[in-house]
Amino acid sequence: MDRGNFVYNLLENCDSMLDIGCASGYYTKLYAKKCKEIIGIDPNKDLVEKAKKENPELEFIEAGAENLPFKEETFNTVILSDVLEHVQDETKSLEEIYRVLKKDGILIITVPHTGLFSFLDVDNYSWRLRQHPKLYNFIHRLKGREAPKVKEGYTNKHRHYSIKDLRILLNKFEILNYKRRGLITGYIGNHLELFSRWIFNKTLKFNRIRYLDSNINFGRISDSISIIAKKSE
Repeated sequence: MDRGNFVYNLLENCDSMLDIGCASGYYTKLYAKKCKEIIGIDPNKDLVEKAKKENPELEFIEAGAENLPFKEETFNTVILSDVLEHVQDETKSLEEIYRVLKKDGILIITVPHTGLFSFLDVDNYSWRLRQHPKLYNFIHRLKGREAPKVKEGYTNKHRHYSIKDLRILLNKFEILNYKRRGLITGYIGNHLELFSRWIFNKTLKFNRIRYLDSNINFGRISDSISIIAKKSE
């Protein structure tokens, strides 16, 4: 089961929903089946334009989690799926989410867990390579292209979290439920896709491999964690 369907199964029907980090709106369209009104936001202008084009019936806004362009107590539900690990300011982002949630509103979070195989996170390979600029540039030149530059203010490091970390960050919320899941097949699938991109210059999908163990709880060594939290006064 992929993360979008996993989150969808956690959702209850509601009047208003915010999907933070919606990208091209693929999952926003799925989540829309469980609410009367949904808005997707993403800081990437190109992705927002793509989302608008592919889903003209839905609303998408270019914005980041740290500065949500909404009034207080606007949404019944906020989705933050595989996004918190990317934001520049976790505390500010969660404060903004708390602000725009209605009383007793629900926040659903999925993030990478500090599990047994966290070191295999392919999203951190580029970050590690950038600590060695000469090697980083050399590897990209082998592929006949310039190394991509990172936007100012972005480290692109993929953070991982423990339950303790999330309890501290969510101190204004009441945690209703949490679940650890997945172990290794997600990392295997991601590595196969990474290698296919470098070898064949295109990404081959290995979804069947990636999601083999994605719904199994491996406890403290799991690679992902989901949390359902409620806005508490």
